[in-house]
Amino acid sequence: MRAVTALRGEYPLELLLRVSGMSRSTYYHRAGSLRRREEGRREDALIAEAFSGSGGEYGCRKVAAVLERRGVRMNFKTVNRRMRSMGLVCTYRRKRRRRSGGGAGHAPNLLDRKFGASAPLEKLVTDVTEMRVLGGGRLYLSSIMDLHSNMVLAHSVSRSNSWEMVGEMLERLERRWGVPRGVMIHSDRGGLYRCREYLRFAREHGVVRSMSGRGSCYDNAVIESHFSNLKGRLGRLDRVPADKAAEMIDEAVRYFNEERILLKLGGLSPAEFLREYEKRQERGRKSAGDI
Repeated sequence: MRAVTALRGEYPLELLLRVSGMSRSTYYHRAGSLRRREEGRREDALIAEAFSGSGGEYGCRKVAAVLERRGVRMNFKTVNRRMRSMGLVCTYRRKRRRRSGGGAGHAPNLLDRKFGASAPLEKLVTDVTEMRVLGGGRLYLSSIMDLHSNMVLAHSVSRSNSWEMVGEMLERLERRWGVPRGVMIHSDRGGLYRCREYLRFAREHGVVRSMSGRGSCYDNAVIESHFSNLKGRLGRLDRVPADKAAEMIDEAVRYFNEERILLKLGGLSPAEFLREYEKRQERGRKSAGDI
């Protein structure tokens, strides 16, 4: 079969088939099977590349979305079957319920699990998560995310779970994006979001405060899910020194903002989605100016 294919450029196919004793239908059947196997191997390589590029995090739907961005359309069920045959199974993380405090400084749950936003800097969610590092130490990550694009607008990493860490994150938010009056910032009921410094920040900037119900992590599910996915990408930080772990966290946040696609955003990353939004807004302003 391979010899016939290799010699087709030099001799007529009829002559080659007669010499080899192969019928025309058998030749085309085998040629088609060979072509499909080669295409399958190329597609498997693309699937494996997309999966490994996500750090083993993407499931079949996101892998299919990555392939489509590269010009290869494939049903996610087919991708799922191929991934299973290659032993590519994404990591599933168990959700944890967290209990948080109450008392003075609390605010009503104005967000009420409405996790959509029509424009940037309309609804923000914030939280702190803990990570163990080499030597039994801990690092704390404070992040604030925009529900319009799921972009982490600012974050800070600290060895202590303190207001200084949250304050640094809010300063970075203000320097980079600003804090428009009337923006909603949703958090849990932790003491960091009920302390006088946070209350002063909210009052001075006209922030509308919203808080999850007591012990209800689902009221802040978007950023809880982000932290879970982030930790899955980072892996075992308890084998990494604190300074190196902090660098890895910064890089992971950058990856989630600029490269990691979200199906809810049409297969775009948060940064890509925000750029597309800004382009639409600019076109709208130009059209309004032409009228």
